[in-house]
Amino acid sequence: KEPDEGELEEEWLKEAGLSNLFGESAGDPQESMVFLSTLTRTQAAAVQKRVETVSQTLRKKNKQYQIPDVRDIFAQQIELKETAPDDTESQ
Repeated sequence: KEPDEGELEEEWLKEAGLSNLFGESAGDPQESMVFLSTLTRTQAAAVQKRVETVSQTLRKKNKQYQIPDVRDIFAQQIELKETAPDDTESQ
């Protein structure tokens, strides 16, 4: 399996010693700003772009949307019909 762009960026940031800028290990945002202020504008922009790419990848992985099974959807509707009072019996 080839690593996606987010995984490559994550690896680059870790090797550069910048893992504290993203994910669960992300520190104080103010500390990050102080660190980024020590870089040139070009360097800071490159680092921020990599951090954004990693963050997007992590969000996508954490989302893990599951498509509901059709049997589950119709089972819910049948249960609702069974528990609802039947108007035809009272007439």
